[in-house]
Amino acid sequence: MILPDPKEGRGAWGALAESLWAGGFHVLVPDLRGTAQSVMQRGVRRDRARFTQSEAANAGLDAEAALRYLGGLPDTGIRAVALIASGNAVMTVPGARRASSWRSSRILISPSPDKDSESWTEAMRSEVGDLLVIVTSHDLNGIDVAATLIPEDGSKECWMIEGTDRGPGLLVARSDLVGPLSRWIRASLSSL
Repeated sequence: MILPDPKEGRGAWGALAESLWAGGFHVLVPDLRGTAQSVMQRGVRRDRARFTQSEAANAGLDAEAALRYLGGLPDTGIRAVALIASGNAVMTVPGARRASSWRSSRILISPSPDKDSESWTEAMRSEVGDLLVIVTSHDLNGIDVAATLIPEDGSKECWMIEGTDRGPGLLVARSDLVGPLSRWIRASLSSL
């Protein structure tokens, strides 16, 4: 499941969603509150590109609802989920993960949670399971977040990529990363 950042909307993830689908994954990119097309058309996100605390909580509830919906479908063969997010949509990942009875791994691309997100950082750091953080060499905020989340013991990974693109744009600019990302997701979910 891909969780859109407020300034992206789900349309920004089309290329990755199609690539993952073509690679044999089921892909869901829900419209989280505050990221849908109607909000983008009104220009709200051009002026304010971050979730407020309450919007982040609501988006987390949307992600939880999407996972519960999938869990209630007739047998789909889905037994594990990879949660992919970028920007400060990464703040919705812990709640979504808790909502699912499935095994799950997390992929954070260009993470940038609010500066006052110590509880989020602690929740992400203490969770058991695979975590991959992808940042570019020019993304100083993302590098700082990665440094707080990736322990020295190597149980979690960070990919440092040359370039300036962020979020879904990073994976569009570096389409060569989709293959390694797909392999990481498969290995992660099969090991859970």
